Amino acid sequence: MAHPHRLRGIGRQAPDGRGADPDLVGSVRNILAATGLGPSRLRLGFPTEAVLADLGETVDNLHLLAEIGVDAELQGFGAGGDVVCLVDVPVRTVRIAPRLAERRTEPLAERTLRNLIDTATMAGVTVIADGIDSTGDAGWWQSVGAHIGAGRYFG
Repeated sequence: MAHPHRLRGIGRQAPDGRGADPDLVGSVRNILAATGLGPSRLRLGFPTEAVLADLGETVDNLHLLAEIGVDAELQGFGAGGDVVCLVDVPVRTVRIAPRLAERRTEPLAERTLRNLIDTATMAGVTVIADGIDSTGDAGWWQSVGAHIGAGRYFG
């Protein structure tokens, strides 16, 4: 399903592995207060596997971050079982798993990607495609419905 808007680039930040840290939300609040940055301008990345493995403190943190307006991104999305996160976890963004994205020219992987992107879009989630190195890559991801692109093509 193609989207009427253009694919836009975004910088990538590596997650720091603190998803289950009981001080995470307090640290985020302190940083927002100290910098004056609005919570909607911040997006924190969480590895999907870590969220699925630890449905306790990590999910609690995701709910609290959502309550204060901070966007959470599931990184490495699309590796099986992840779709339940779209229902159970308050995220607004997912980043397609690199190992799936790299195989997008294979018929089964392509179908899986199209279905994942459609499903995420139905859930109101923004989809990020990573590893975009050319105009052709950007066009392909846009044609299957990705909302945001990341990679060398965007600088």
